[in-house]
Amino acid sequence: MKEVALHTHFNTEQEITAWTANAMKALSASGVRVRNQSVLINGVNNSFGCLRRTTKKALKPADPAVLPLPARHGAGLRTPTHNRTRG
Repeated sequence: MKEVALHTHFNTEQEITAWTANAMKALSASGVRVRNQSVLINGVNNSFGCLRRTTKKALKPADPAVLPLPARHGAGLRTPTHNRTRG
């Protein structure tokens, strides 16, 4: 049997609102696998504390079905340098 998955891209804890949290819970309850992947953005979420708070908020004990994915490092992408993290 195939699984349906939805990938979210919450980069900071402020992006996880009550509306999105309720949507993730409803999707999880209906059998949709919800996954979150953050993209590292220089000066926005490239600290351990920010990523930890975002992950903890996305993975509240009331909604253990949200699966965190590894953070995406954009250093190899052709993007403006102000978005790049050092690594």
